[in-house]
Amino acid sequence: MAFLVQNHGIRVSRFRRLKEGDNVNTQINSHRDGKTVAINSRDYTQATGDSIGLQVTPNQTVTTTGEVFGAQLKPRLASGISGNTVNGLGIDAEVKSGAGNLSDDLRGLNVYLGATGSGTITGNAAIIRARAEIAATVTGQVCFADIENSEGATGWEAFVNFSAALGTHTMTTSTDKTGNAKSGTIKVVADGTLYHIQLYANA
Repeated sequence: MAFLVQNHGIRVSRFRRLKEGDNVNTQINSHRDGKTVAINSRDYTQATGDSIGLQVTPNQTVTTTGEVFGAQLKPRLASGISGNTVNGLGIDAEVKSGAGNLSDDLRGLNVYLGATGSGTITGNAAIIRARAEIAATVTGQVCFADIENSEGATGWEAFVNFSAALGTHTMTTSTDKTGNAKSGTIKVVADGTLYHIQLYANA
């Protein structure tokens, strides 16, 4: 079967023609460099309910030894090719100029981590897992997070915001650890200068 995606009568992309039994991936490709495959890039006029541009829900229904991914994004420069910047994912969450209001948060990323059954997770349960494999010369910093200075009228107010008091939030304590062993530091670079956040032994 084949599907044709039309935009004002002009063919912009299509699924690869498949025959029953073909062991190939379905492809959606734009026809020209510099042109994207746009999905739900349109105005929403509903006054109730969530407006969702794209939903992908793979549901693994048999035991598997493989990993389950909601999506894989792998932008890259081909071998020997130079460029400017490579971004794995670009997210812009905006409330446009004007008098528009939000009754709740403005979030760049909203992540839920759920394992509500009675099974066992042999590894970790983590919101973010980061890996770095870099052999190239980096003239800047190799770091987990690169935080730009604020650009708007309201600047950054904190690095992190906990929703409960110290000792109540499970990521915090309300006890003084400065008398314990100084076991190490976390390295932080600010404007090219290396600093250290002291880590104290728990007891």
